Amino acid sequence: EHNISVKYNPDDLRSIDAHQTEPWILTGHRSGYARLWNHEYLMDSFKVSGDEVSIVKFIARKKWIVVVTAYYLHVYDYACVTKIEKIQRVGPTGYSTDSPILAVHPTLPSVLSMFYTNIVVLDIDLGWKRTQKISIHDDVKRGGKKEHVKTALSFNPGDHNRFVVGFKRGEVQTWRSTLFGQWLYGLHCQGIQ
Repeated sequence: EHNISVKYNPDDLRSIDAHQTEPWILTGHRSGYARLWNHEYLMDSFKVSGDEVSIVKFIARKKWIVVVTAYYLHVYDYACVTKIEKIQRVGPTGYSTDSPILAVHPTLPSVLSMFYTNIVVLDIDLGWKRTQKISIHDDVKRGGKKEHVKTALSFNPGDHNRFVVGFKRGEVQTWRSTLFGQWLYGLHCQGIQ
């Protein structure tokens, strides 16, 4: 029923996320801006960097926003929605110029950051410390050259001890958590359309 209009600023949209409990949408833009909307109007707009904002995510339980630009994760506190404040910058991230794909765990202090053929588990309660590195073995050779073709990363909303990784070629991998908090490869599906 409602559409968000960005006619006042036709800045290229690069990323979007919806809040888990509030009627808010967060957008990231080529210009380096992030914008926070409710279902009808712009609530706040803030400059993150001179680089494009490739990823935006809410961390609802902390009242934080995570924004990814080239080389860095930027963490903002949105407790007072009209005065969003940067509280931390994490980096260099090690992603080179390849933007990561992020997944925020809904209840644990974990953020998954996938880049190239690795997923890094970051613990936000430990100052964004890397607690595990997972190799996803996603090398596809085309023309004698390795190509990394990840497209999606998400926690399972029905089972928070699992996450999935999706690839452009139609493959899906599922991973599960062990009793010790480590993530293990679980299932491999081919040809998902």
